[in-house]
Amino acid sequence: MIYFADIYTNPVTVDKEARLETHRKLRGLAAQLISDTYAINGYWLLSLLRLIPPRKQVNEATSKLIGWSTPSFQEDFSKIDEWRKDVSALLRLRIFG
Repeated sequence: MIYFADIYTNPVTVDKEARLETHRKLRGLAAQLISDTYAINGYWLLSLLRLIPPRKQVNEATSKLIGWSTPSFQEDFSKIDEWRKDVSALLRLRIFG
């Protein structure tokens, strides 16, 4: 999320190709997140022990990442910060700013 900050915090100043690349990468990260949860043996137990977020939260975070990627490709940037905060909270990430 920090890697793309220059793109999604100043989307009007960034060219369309850079926004398209960000769109692809965010969707790729969403797919990687889901596949990684299924690759972890005993995910349900680790989740039960609160060591990792429940799959329901991961699925919701994935949806938010996909939603976040959409404005980076289109011209609607109003919800990006909201989605960033939602993804951070769902995955229990500490993102400052």
